[in-house]
Amino acid sequence: VQTCALPICTQQGERFTGRVMTFDARIAFDPARLAESSFDVSMQLKSLDSRNAERDQAMQTADWFDVARYPVATFRTVAFRSTSQGLVADADLTIKGRTKRIVFPFQWQPGTGLATLDARVSLDRLDFGLGAGEWADDSLVGRRVDVLVHLQLIRPALPPGSSAAKKK
Repeated sequence: VQTCALPICTQQGERFTGRVMTFDARIAFDPARLAESSFDVSMQLKSLDSRNAERDQAMQTADWFDVARYPVATFRTVAFRSTSQGLVADADLTIKGRTKRIVFPFQWQPGTGLATLDARVSLDRLDFGLGAGEWADDSLVGRRVDVLVHLQLIRPALPPGSSAAKKK
C-alpha cells in the first residue's frame, strides 16, 4: 500500500494539508462481487503530519485527536453499491471514539498485480469532536475537511497450493 489519506483544512483562513503516515489498509474488492468486498483501514493518529511541528503537536491534544486516549482511527465498509456516478461505499468512520456512517464515492482502477483506489470525501470535523474549546469556532478553523485518498495496492502473492493458484 502506498500513500494515504490527505486532509485539506483551513486554519485562520489559510489552507493546509496533512498526511496519515502510518496506516494499515486491508482491501478486498471486486466490482463484480460487491457483497463480498471490504475496506478495513486503521490509521495511527500519532503519525499525522501537516509539515508544521506546532500544529502537529496541537493535533495530538485532547482538544483535537486526543491521541493518548484514541490512538487509532478506523474506516470500515458496511456495503458497496454501483450508482450512475460510479462506485460508492457506505462505511463507518471512527475518530476519537465517535462513529459516523459516511458515503464514500471512489474510483477503482484494476491492474496486473496492482490496483489504484482514489476518493474524495468532505467531513464535518465537529461530528468527531475535533476542535474543542476555542477551536470549535469555525472562523478559526474550517468546519469542513476534504479528505483525499490515493492508494496503490499490490496484490499479495497466493500461497502455493491455494485453490486460486491451481486455477492458473
